[in-house]
Amino acid sequence: MRLNPVRRHAAFTLIELLVVVAIIALLISILLPSLQAAREGAKQTVCGTNQHSIGTGMALYTTEQGAYPASYLYDPMTLTSTTQTPDVATNGYLHWSWFIFHLNQRNNQNLTTSPLDMGSAERSFQCPSLRSGGCPPTNPSLDNMDGGQSPETPGIVDRQARRTAYTANEALVPRNKFVIGFQGNTVRTYHYVKPDVVRRTSGTVLAAEFGENWRIVSGGANNNGELVCKSHRPIHGFRGISGTLDMETMSAFPIEPLLRVTSEEINPNPTPGAASNTRLDWVGRNHARKSRTNFLYADTHAELKKVEQTVAKRINGQVVGKGEWGEQFYSLQSGEVFAPGQGPNN
Repeated sequence: MRLNPVRRHAAFTLIELLVVVAIIALLISILLPSLQAAREGAKQTVCGTNQHSIGTGMALYTTEQGAYPASYLYDPMTLTSTTQTPDVATNGYLHWSWFIFHLNQRNNQNLTTSPLDMGSAERSFQCPSLRSGGCPPTNPSLDNMDGGQSPETPGIVDRQARRTAYTANEALVPRNKFVIGFQGNTVRTYHYVKPDVVRRTSGTVLAAEFGENWRIVSGGANNNGELVCKSHRPIHGFRGISGTLDMETMSAFPIEPLLRVTSEEINPNPTPGAASNTRLDWVGRNHARKSRTNFLYADTHAELKKVEQTVAKRINGQVVGKGEWGEQFYSLQSGEVFAPGQGPNN
């Protein structure tokens, strides 16, 4: 009697399995950079779309108020021709994000433990390329502080988007220094800027992205010596002869004329705590392999480019071009000063 032969099932050999694994690993290594680039490209597009939404909000605000908002005010602000109070942010900051989305009522929730609710507008101020969406306020809610950060005024929460990836151009969106002698050192006073005085709106930056690390925009410490985040502060592409970065403390025009930042002054890799030659060190390099960022322009469109492309150039010792931060420092020129809700259209 013949026994049926044992049937051998076909199987992969170890070498064949290793070859398959190697091919899969090779394909992953080829496709992964493309997938990562596509993902980052999508984030960059969302970031630019959010900036465009902010530009639309700015346009609506200027239509109603007649001028761009202040980048921040101390809460609340009282202003006359010779006095401005308060002179410290005891009650926190009113941020330009709060102004353009018309948050004119204080929220009834406990702001020491919960963030200010801005609804869907909140997302417009965030960039998905940044881990937390953007920088926290100078006075954040308890659940919104980054590691190592402390509030400037404990127990206070700023009227500001919970996270903000964007900072305004100080030449269009002024700081809160409206009266000579304010805080003892204001010699140049800011004015609100009407959009119709801005020349080349398609080539004038209105807002830019902050960097990933909030410590880069730190302006010092609170009364306890703890590090705070100055995300309410604007930026600009100008400087004075003395090199000061704070325009309101410069000698009054025309004694010390304003100069334009040039591309050679741009720090390609700003780091926390490093000395800055320009406020543009606060601009993020968040896209395209950390070399470019989105810029919002005064006509509401957004562009992805290097920060060096937004400033003047120095060729053979001569400054060439005016850059994209303003034909002039509009908010430091003569103009009207008015409190929020009391603009030229009110």
